[in-house]
Amino acid sequence: MSRALYRMAPAKLKELKTQLQKLIDKRFIQSSFCHWGAPSPGILGSPIGFPKTIAFGLPFYGYAWNLTDPNQHSIFAPASGIAVPPDGSAGYNLIKAYIAENGAPTVFNSTLVMDYSYTGKTWIGYDDRQSITTKVLYAKRKGLLGSMSIGLFQMQVHLSI
Repeated sequence: MSRALYRMAPAKLKELKTQLQKLIDKRFIQSSFCHWGAPSPGILGSPIGFPKTIAFGLPFYGYAWNLTDPNQHSIFAPASGIAVPPDGSAGYNLIKAYIAENGAPTVFNSTLVMDYSYTGKTWIGYDDRQSITTKVLYAKRKGLLGSMSIGLFQMQVHLSI
């Protein structure tokens, strides 16, 4: 079965590009490229919102970074590079195991709707039960097309939402 591509009216596309550029310039969002999907700029609650034809991804993986200063471990803390070669990514099961083995604190950030954990110079950003639940409820409230799981093959822990 084939389906015609969704085409946005030129004026709406221009408006969307302008709004996205403003958010990029203010550093509220950044372009992200997933090797398994499409570029995905955007955050929940942004001024532009999401069109109802969009499905957004829920990652079951995270990224680990080396903090410049272990005493600065909040979101946007300075980092000197990735903590896990080759690209900093780690599956959900590895993140949860790392947290348990190291007694690493976990933090839910309700503004960015994400979780992170840190210990020593290692900082890991990921989605856990609370952030995924919040995002799914947001999609339902807004009547979005839906959501998709990314990296589910890496997840060995069952989340029931």
